[in-house]
Amino acid sequence: YKDHNTMIDAAGILKSKNFPFELNLVGSGPTKEDIKSKVAAMGLEKQVKIFDRFLSDEELQKLYCKSDILVLPSRYEAYGMVIPEAMAHGCAIIASDTVGAKFMVREGFNGFTFRTNNPLDLAEKIILAGNNLKALQKNSRELMRTEFSDRRIIETYNKLISGLLRD
Repeated sequence: YKDHNTMIDAAGILKSKNFPFELNLVGSGPTKEDIKSKVAAMGLEKQVKIFDRFLSDEELQKLYCKSDILVLPSRYEAYGMVIPEAMAHGCAIIASDTVGAKFMVREGFNGFTFRTNNPLDLAEKIILAGNNLKALQKNSRELMRTEFSDRRIIETYNKLISGLLRD
């Protein structure tokens, strides 16, 4: 359901357009050998690094700090914690239109959503993000500080609970 295939196909499109990129794929699962084979078959070994294991929190934090954009291509995911984590580190966000945390993506402000399972749409959104990277990164960090802070979430829950108790 993580849909690495769409990400790899998008990487192939980016390469064909001579768009410079480095892609880090993180995680392990039953499709890892297929993914490695596909990367090799498409000649993407120089652009794609595969971490075929789970990273420690410290390793993940370092990777966020080195990254410009987080892409979450999942076909379905209730709520990917990677989105707020990456936003807190100042990454622009690109998420499929079926992930639960897509509400954190403000189209064109801190990132973009793309049509699930559509590598061309994903590649186009990556290029758009790359062309406006600094603003998207700044806005991601700002959204985390203002709208998704612990204090703001507690205020929202309190309002919700108060409203339920009144009804």
